[in-house]
Amino acid sequence: MGTEHGAQPVRRGYRLRGPEAQEWFAARGYDEQDGAEGLTLVAEEVALPRHVLRRVWHTAARMRSSSTRTHRALHVVLHVDGELTVRSGADAAVLSPQDVLLFVDDRRIAWEASAATARIEIVSRRPPATVSDRLQLLSPTPSAVAPALLSSTVNTVLNGDGSLAGPASQALSDVIDATVGMLLAEHGAEPEPGRSPDRVYVAALAFIEEWGHSPAVTSASVHEAMHVSRQYLARIFAAHGTTPGTELRRYRARLARRLLADGFMDATEIAAAAGFPSVRTMRRVLREEG
Repeated sequence: MGTEHGAQPVRRGYRLRGPEAQEWFAARGYDEQDGAEGLTLVAEEVALPRHVLRRVWHTAARMRSSSTRTHRALHVVLHVDGELTVRSGADAAVLSPQDVLLFVDDRRIAWEASAATARIEIVSRRPPATVSDRLQLLSPTPSAVAPALLSSTVNTVLNGDGSLAGPASQALSDVIDATVGMLLAEHGAEPEPGRSPDRVYVAALAFIEEWGHSPAVTSASVHEAMHVSRQYLARIFAAHGTTPGTELRRYRARLARRLLADGFMDATEIAAAAGFPSVRTMRRVLREEG
């Protein structure tokens, strides 16, 4: 677990023992509490524009975060093998195979494995503003879709050579964001406590500003990202005289106009960059939005 900030989609593999394995964890913000003797690590990771994807296997270890982070990063841990205990303050979670753990690493995190353990990690550098700071342990049913999609996506990327071009890596980050949003909605992950309707409204608008450029984002994506029902979010937006779909369309129209004014891309490129499925749709929305 831990965060890296390189943005190049470069796949790296590691087979490390002792002090070298200890240094790998330290570089990702975790200090081994029992010393490096006997520690063995096998890991693969790739850094995308907004995510770090990892597969990690290691022998018994006991780690603690080296400091409280000044940024927020959402960790999604898909546990594969062995048992892992994670603690943060008064919260504790014991992971078994197939479990999924969510946590935000601006808190102190400690974890312990008494034997060899394996997991997939997805680190999102731009977590939803509404995600809870508490440890959230999910136990998906066999029919759950999002964990399988995330696992398959990470394994496919890490089984390749990591040679993702800029647009492809951006699109992959969009897919991962959408699938993590599906995971949160699918399993009823806990939202930040005490959110007023006004806070939800502001957070929803911020989500649109952040992700509205992606064609994969729809009005349904907004309520999924906020972890509220479609009807509840519709009522919040109605109180402000609008809808999530309207605000998404207006954002894309503003973005398209800005790109048109810049004059660096043709109409097809602008439509794609602003989240429109076609130039025809973009032109129709621009006319409707004046």
